[in-house]
Amino acid sequence: LFAGLKNKNGRPIVVNPTTLLIPSALEMTGSQLLASPVDVNKYNAVPNPVKGKYTIVSTPMLDAISPVQWYLGNFKRQFVWVEVIPFQVLTRKRGTEDDWNRDVVASYKCRWFGKCAATDYIYVVKSLGTT
Repeated sequence: LFAGLKNKNGRPIVVNPTTLLIPSALEMTGSQLLASPVDVNKYNAVPNPVKGKYTIVSTPMLDAISPVQWYLGNFKRQFVWVEVIPFQVLTRKRGTEDDWNRDVVASYKCRWFGKCAATDYIYVVKSLGTT
């Protein structure tokens, strides 16, 4: 799929996939396929062209959708994380009357907020469980 991608001018779009995102049900199979020195689907010990090429990330969240669907692509180019509120540590001011009634030396509040968004739709492809 990546080889056929072209921009509006007809030039190829270069996508270098780095990550294979799979459901937990496929974790063992994916690890074996990417670690095997030979292609298990071919005869005469043909070298495996994808050996060690991708990083495997598995999640049980995909099992709820389908135990056979998987995603391949460059997720760092596809998605971006934007911090709306950077990490903050706030300290409560001391000296209130409630401090005399409690054994509170200090209190803190931490907050952090961000959003994930897709920058484009071409850097990750989905397989429906076939090759």
